[in-house]
Amino acid sequence: MRSSDRRHTVFPSACIHGRFQILHNDHFRYYQCAAAKYGRLYIGLTGQHAHLEGPAKRSEPAENPLAYWERVEMWRVALAASGDNRAHTIGPFPIEQPEALCDFVPLSCVCATTVREPWNLDKAQVLRRQGYEVDILLTEYDKALSGTDLRRLVAAGSPDWPELVPDGVADFLRSVGIEERLRGAP
Repeated sequence: MRSSDRRHTVFPSACIHGRFQILHNDHFRYYQCAAAKYGRLYIGLTGQHAHLEGPAKRSEPAENPLAYWERVEMWRVALAASGDNRAHTIGPFPIEQPEALCDFVPLSCVCATTVREPWNLDKAQVLRRQGYEVDILLTEYDKALSGTDLRRLVAAGSPDWPELVPDGVADFLRSVGIEERLRGAP
């Protein structure tokens, strides 16, 4: 039996992935769709080294205000506040080094994704070339909210941004100084 055909009982059967620079409600809807379909998930964080990440825009410091550990904690806070007590795994997802993906996520894990911009289609092809099954859960080219828009609202001091993130996330982000950090970003 090929390793891609095996299902590991100790590892989630599917993963979601993204930069999640700042986790917002559309990201959380992506998570909810995957969790409803697959149960326990691996939540993969791309851009552990933002300067290596795919398209140039994604590697800009202003596009990556949160450190890896802050994104892990932000997810933990959001999951706890949602009442989800499944033992999801949160870890690296080095899409910028696709040959290293299998060191973090076994080939038996389905990569559930969304298509919100052309880069997502490129990413799906990269994952397939590495041997992963890809499940496109949502296709929405007219996204209601983007991370870029959310970061701009936070930087501008908008009182509305906390409504655009999952429960618990705004308090966490304030505790790490995200508003001041983004106001100082070029």
